[in-house]
Amino acid sequence: MSLDLRKLKQVILISSLCFISAGVYAAGVAKTAADAMSCDPDAGDNDNGYGSCPFLGSIYDADPVFKKDLDDALKSAGLTGLTGKQGSMNGPDSGLIPVDAGGEKWLLGSVCEQGNCGDHYLKILYIPSEHVVAGFYYNGGEEKM
Repeated sequence: MSLDLRKLKQVILISSLCFISAGVYAAGVAKTAADAMSCDPDAGDNDNGYGSCPFLGSIYDADPVFKKDLDDALKSAGLTGLTGKQGSMNGPDSGLIPVDAGGEKWLLGSVCEQGNCGDHYLKILYIPSEHVVAGFYYNGGEEKM
């Protein structure tokens, strides 16, 4: 009886530690586009391939400022219905990583259509502090910048 109780306590302790470490692990990934400006794509503390940098889709869902800036930029280019869970760009996305372009620090990310990444994708550059979005949209021969 006491052996079973000891095993149960060990299982509870191990489960609790796993839960706590999972929370710490998740806390290391940026939650907003502004936070992503200082993320480290080479950080070895997570397995997503982008270090402490978040996925573009995660930031789109979690950061209303980024969502508005991206949607407004796409709309001004005459592109609608691309983003969000119901949009055509609902396939694999990349990490939103800081890069230097033209002497300025931008966030670089991409997303594509599920099952059609080679022929239908969107690549963006974004500066959160200035709400500036630049991008390249490709749809099977139709290109927009």
